[in-house]
Amino acid sequence: MVNNNIENKLFNPQFPDLLITGELYGKYKNEDWYHEIHSYIQNKYVHLEKRLLNSFNYVQLDKDNGTTFSNEFSSILRDSGSVFSSLIDNIFRKVNPNIKKKLFFKDYRKFILNECPNFPFRTISIRMLFPFKLKPYEAFKDLNGIPKWWDSYNKIKHLDIEKRKEGNLKNTINAVGALAILLGELTRIKDTALFSNIGMIFRPDKRDIQPDRILFQDP
Repeated sequence: MVNNNIENKLFNPQFPDLLITGELYGKYKNEDWYHEIHSYIQNKYVHLEKRLLNSFNYVQLDKDNGTTFSNEFSSILRDSGSVFSSLIDNIFRKVNPNIKKKLFFKDYRKFILNECPNFPFRTISIRMLFPFKLKPYEAFKDLNGIPKWWDSYNKIKHLDIEKRKEGNLKNTINAVGALAILLGELTRIKDTALFSNIGMIFRPDKRDIQPDRILFQDP
């Protein structure tokens, strides 16, 4: 089911382009548990981004190389998915301490959309390939949507031999990009070594987010 309410509310005729970061930071920065979460995402993200940047010495960051797969891409994708899961699971339980059940991706998605309804429209720019962008949470426009990078992470996690080609450049950079947006949410960081304008939302008719400006669509 597509959630049109968010888009209709967000994109009125007077809607300006917005750079949105730090909503979760603003809500929870004074909580006792926040410092640990803040440190976790910063440390994990920097390490994953460095590995991805280093991989570009061997596979050029280019639209034509989106399906190029490698052991290192698989490893980065697996680690990125694990960080995403651990991070959202931990925040969810801190905010909802009475919930003890096992959480699934649908719970993560619902939590993110409740906290930040504009997440499906968040973009990030790729520094070395300006003006190309990514939209790693676009699947959240559908209330049951699952990003391709998350689906690929699960396939690599459980079926690494059969699904090894899922560990490709497209899925990996989208997974790291998804973490970059969470990094911005939790730390108010707007730029990293790989990405800039983290969290920017554009009007749907803007040239900046037309299909030819999205490096790798997800899904």
